[in-house]
Amino acid sequence: MKNMLSRTVLLCSLTVISSYGTTYYVSLSGNDTWPGTRPDSAWRHIAHACSTVVAGDTVLVLPGSYPERVVFRHSGSANNKIIFKSYPRRTATTWGFDTNSPTAGSFTRIEGFNVIWDTILTGWRDYGIFISSNNVEVVDNYLSGLRRTAIQGNWSQPWTRDNYIADNRIFHCQAGIGVEGTNWWIENNEVERLFYYRSGDCDYTRFFGDSIVFRRNYFHGTDPDSIGTAHVDCFQTFDDNGEHAAYVTMEANRGSDFAQAFMGESHYYHASHDILFKNNVFYRGWAWGLCVQDIANVRVLNNTFAYIQWHGVGFSGPYAQGGVVRNNIFFNTNTSYWWADTAQASGDYNLIFGADDPTVIGPHDILDQDPLFVDSINNDFRLQATSLAIEHGDSLLEVLDDIIGTSRPQGPRWDIGAYEYVYNDIKSEVTLRGVPMKRFSVYPNPFVDFARVIGRENDQFIVYDISGRKAGIYNGGCIGRDLVAGIYFVGYCGRSLAASWDMMVKVK
Repeated sequence: MKNMLSRTVLLCSLTVISSYGTTYYVSLSGNDTWPGTRPDSAWRHIAHACSTVVAGDTVLVLPGSYPERVVFRHSGSANNKIIFKSYPRRTATTWGFDTNSPTAGSFTRIEGFNVIWDTILTGWRDYGIFISSNNVEVVDNYLSGLRRTAIQGNWSQPWTRDNYIADNRIFHCQAGIGVEGTNWWIENNEVERLFYYRSGDCDYTRFFGDSIVFRRNYFHGTDPDSIGTAHVDCFQTFDDNGEHAAYVTMEANRGSDFAQAFMGESHYYHASHDILFKNNVFYRGWAWGLCVQDIANVRVLNNTFAYIQWHGVGFSGPYAQGGVVRNNIFFNTNTSYWWADTAQASGDYNLIFGADDPTVIGPHDILDQDPLFVDSINNDFRLQATSLAIEHGDSLLEVLDDIIGTSRPQGPRWDIGAYEYVYNDIKSEVTLRGVPMKRFSVYPNPFVDFARVIGRENDQFIVYDISGRKAGIYNGGCIGRDLVAGIYFVGYCGRSLAASWDMMVKVK
């Protein structure tokens, strides 16, 4: 219930439109003594804008490289945020942002910037974007080459609240996203190819606090040769310094190239509890799927674990009580799920292949049966029509859709694993640039925002994601006309399919 409340509060805050405010411009050809209200009277420095703007104002930063670390000086309000935006998107480059403090930098939005490492500024705040404030939105930024965590919350009290991190791409940084506080929502971010620059670990994310949601993020591409002795986790939490994590949801994320998909420890204060994993796909891990140590009430529902070298899901420590493992696929994970020492867990309705049996086999567990993925070698973990995972799961009201939003169940019962099988067969009847294809790739932000499909003038294009879920219907001719008479293009924005790179199309 706490997570549902968090989502409602946060999403409501994102839909409020400023009722007043001025739009200002910053340009490399500007001057801080000018009014700043038009591109031809723009200010020169983002820092000057920070010291000037008030609630409801928007700052559009025009293309160029701005060697500044931007420190916020004022806060917006619930109905009138302060917005800093690269215009056009991804054309303005900075040394990063610091929202400064709970009394300066709250109710702000940072959108569309390139953030790179500053070779001059060093110290404990030389992160890409450092969040010390509440109600901060960090959206659609590209952060690369940073020697610390790309996006980091302040780790001291008062904890930050109600922050939204979405649609960012993080590349070749020491670490990805560090969450500290209450009611954070982190979705549709991509963290790729971590790199060991300095002391410490390399983690895709770390989290501490209450009511946190990680949804539809993509973690991948880290090479063991790039991280040296560092340890890489998709999700990590611990309590060495008195931290805790509670009421946390990991939903519909994809992670590969890690030591642990989850490294969770609560050895010292035992205050972490209630962590939910549902509809995630974790694959090609070097050690563990989920390592749960002294954390109570960890629920693992409808996930797919594949090609993990040591363990699937393991619970240990006397405080690791109430664990639940249900509706998961364990495919070539060495072990499936187990509990040791004085930990306690239960499981059932799991499909296990290429892995040891669980500590206690559930009466509905399916053992030694290939789940028949569509193409596991190429990381396509959808189910083929003859898979025993179909219709053999438990009915779980906590998992009413799958990793890409397909409603559960499609048949009389839930399927096992992250994907729900869709019965209607979708076939392509169009061509891409004249070549017949059953599927074409859509590379979401920051690469290409649309794909083009060729058809006839009166065609209606129905777009499906790779599971067969209908993503949209488009009429022929809505984008433009090819040089060949009667051939039309239809465009489709790829950003809303950030969890699925492939789509299928048929003509109605």
